[in-house]
Amino acid sequence: MKKISVILATMLVAFVCSTQASARGVIVYHLGEDLKITQKLPAECIGEDNMHYNLGVHYESFGLFWMPVWNYGEYKYALINDKEDTYIDLTLEEAKAFGKKYKFDVPDQPQLPLLTQIGLKPIIVILIILAIIGLFKKKKKEEEDILNQKNMPTDGTNTPPTTE
Repeated sequence: MKKISVILATMLVAFVCSTQASARGVIVYHLGEDLKITQKLPAECIGEDNMHYNLGVHYESFGLFWMPVWNYGEYKYALINDKEDTYIDLTLEEAKAFGKKYKFDVPDQPQLPLLTQIGLKPIIVILIILAIIGLFKKKKKEEEDILNQKNMPTDGTNTPPTTE
């Protein structure tokens, strides 16, 4: 909930601070390595640097407004600290050893949570559909305006010509 509030507040500030009648705006994006915790480990999982680590996935991502749009590259298991700023890559065997020790299943291929996989894709698709609909409506409106101008009399009155 806190993450959503921060995202909404940032988007609000970005749009409020832009100048009036301007097509410019602030777009916050990220590109590169990303980390996602997939399994919380007990408090006893302390590394050599005295930080607590959880099992997660290390991958590459492109995102807008702190939300992923496209995940790519090789997914690797990793131990990720609680702040999600330090990681240690693991082999499949090492990840499975953690799963066996702490009694949880570790898939053969690292997988991201569903919401991280989906990200902003539905919103982007909706925006594209709305833009296409807007273009068709604009074109239809222009065609109607041209037809109305052709049907208007040239004598200055606003009544269409009558056929007798």
